[in-house]
Amino acid sequence: MNHIYPYFKPVFDLWGSLTTDQRFKDLTEFPGDWHTKWIANERYKVNDKYKAEYERFYEEPSLVNTLWDNKYRFTLLAFVERWYNVRQAQGFLKSRFQIPNNDIGALNAIRSHGLLGSFRGNLLNLVHFAGVHYHALLYARDSPLKYIFYSTLFEFALYPLDTLRTLHYADINRQFKHSFDLVTQVVQKNGLGHFYRGVDLKLVYNLFFAMNIWGLSSDSNLVYLTFPLWLSSYGLLAMKTRLQIAGSPLSYLPAEEGSNLFNLVIRKESIRGLFKGFVPFVALNLAAAYHLPSLFSEEKKRSVLKSIKDLAPPEQREPAYWS
Repeated sequence: MNHIYPYFKPVFDLWGSLTTDQRFKDLTEFPGDWHTKWIANERYKVNDKYKAEYERFYEEPSLVNTLWDNKYRFTLLAFVERWYNVRQAQGFLKSRFQIPNNDIGALNAIRSHGLLGSFRGNLLNLVHFAGVHYHALLYARDSPLKYIFYSTLFEFALYPLDTLRTLHYADINRQFKHSFDLVTQVVQKNGLGHFYRGVDLKLVYNLFFAMNIWGLSSDSNLVYLTFPLWLSSYGLLAMKTRLQIAGSPLSYLPAEEGSNLFNLVIRKESIRGLFKGFVPFVALNLAAAYHLPSLFSEEKKRSVLKSIKDLAPPEQREPAYWS
């Protein structure tokens, strides 16, 4: 056992850090009754949570905190992003007849590659998200208008990552061995300009998305306009995905058809073709982006901080204690 234990010790240490309340464990090493230590530990937890939220609201955004706020998007829900992208592209793929033409068919196409299939393209998604969203928050400084401007600017600069990610998502037959192979095949066929196909549609969608965040943070009736506009702009994302795969080795559709793509989609699939994958898209964004409005609304910030203070004992809820 002494020879085996050193190899497993890092695993045991990690499991202990995940399952043990370290602060409470430290408190138990000092004299005093257990009840007093438990109350002190709960107070420290409230203090830590309040401090973390206060820093997130009023100090410069950090990349670690931004990614932590969206941890489920890139872990448990990573497959959803690929799911609705495959569904958007499904009707124009060479492999379209291999899977049923519905949401379940698109999901099964991903599942057929095993667990790693769900995460294909996820690293590119994370890099693109951090490059656009984090830098937009960093330079916006609590201003929704500045967030709209900077998210548009960084989206345009990093749009080739979006195309690269979309092609990885839609590659359900593993035609591309890796990103370099993907870039090589696409550039040989269509040139570097292919990586900016559909950028105008993505920028308009980002405008509607940022306007929705603005409407949600304003606590006004504006949200009744911006929220439906954001939902309806999903059709722009579907068109963007199809433009990105048109002319690529994954699609039977030649690049020249891109200019007539809207009429082609309507003629082939009707208006419903623009909203394939809509349900998983909305579910992902409502689950992963619920916290965004609180970053731009002073009233929502105060509400979140007050809800944390209410967890503390009554004698610790005075303003002086939290100043």
